[in-house]
Amino acid sequence: MNIKVLVLALLSVPLHAEVTTNSKYQLSYDYIIDQKLQQPTVEVFTFVGTGQHFISTNNPNIFISGETDRTENLIHFKSIKTTNSVYSIFSGHKTSIDSYSGTWYDSFGNKGDWSLTDNKDTEYTSCNHILELDESSISGIYSLIDSDGQSIKVYCDMETDGGGWTLIGSYPKNSSGGVEYISDYNSIPETDPSSPTKRWLYQGDLNVFSDAREQVSCGTASCKDGKSVYATSLTTPQLDLIRYSWAYKDRIAFMPSRNTIPNCFKSLNANETEINGCVNASYNRTNNEGTIGWQHDVYAPHCWAARGSYNSSVKGAPRCFINGDPNATRYSLLWMR
Repeated sequence: MNIKVLVLALLSVPLHAEVTTNSKYQLSYDYIIDQKLQQPTVEVFTFVGTGQHFISTNNPNIFISGETDRTENLIHFKSIKTTNSVYSIFSGHKTSIDSYSGTWYDSFGNKGDWSLTDNKDTEYTSCNHILELDESSISGIYSLIDSDGQSIKVYCDMETDGGGWTLIGSYPKNSSGGVEYISDYNSIPETDPSSPTKRWLYQGDLNVFSDAREQVSCGTASCKDGKSVYATSLTTPQLDLIRYSWAYKDRIAFMPSRNTIPNCFKSLNANETEINGCVNASYNRTNNEGTIGWQHDVYAPHCWAARGSYNSSVKGAPRCFINGDPNATRYSLLWMR
């Protein structure tokens, strides 16, 4: 069995302030040393212990144990993970009453910034929930509690259009079309919106969301060149319909007419025109199985999330111009807030 040993020497972290019995702590880290976290990975741990010694109890795949010095200005702990064997060292200093930061290095040459904060027993249900509690939150990977009460790692976009967007779906460049039902999607979340590799769609209850954003024909990092549509103040059934649109048989079963597809906007500007059924106004109102996705050619021909039953062997998202069928160079994303 491969064992990952992660040793963290966190400087100037008082034990009584940060590592208290039965308390949760959030460890965030990235892979660039620039004294600020950029698209961090976030892990939440529960620590128990007495005096200067503590261990983690909540994660069966990672075990952390450590101790502080007598002055409580120095802390040292190590993490054992069963997936690989990387040795890492973290060190840093106190930045606020319940927050600490520093730099880390591992034996493979990786390095980056990190922060450790008191999680205050908060269980986040969406990226917007995180942003509401801490307006300084930045884009990155966070742990949420899904509708089944299970922890799930997702990517949060905390900057675009007010932030608080949870990535709930991805259609990568290398994935063929032809998804019939939303249950056919991968169950492992995609956490890289700049270069997704997983054909994934969140299957849980959508009642924590009210806004939707779909990006198609993404060819560059963070989909800067993609085509986006939006809707706000949606009901849960309307959000369900948007999700069902990402599978062609579900799309027809739940929305046989385009009039039943939730309307959309090209931006969140107050004067933006509402698009009925999120479809090109010149098209007939009967839905079809040839494509999947919420929007349909509202920007240009061949502009949707991916292929449905027609020409389903082509990969990825289309290119949003006449005869611009997918050619494994574009991807699509679905966000909710």
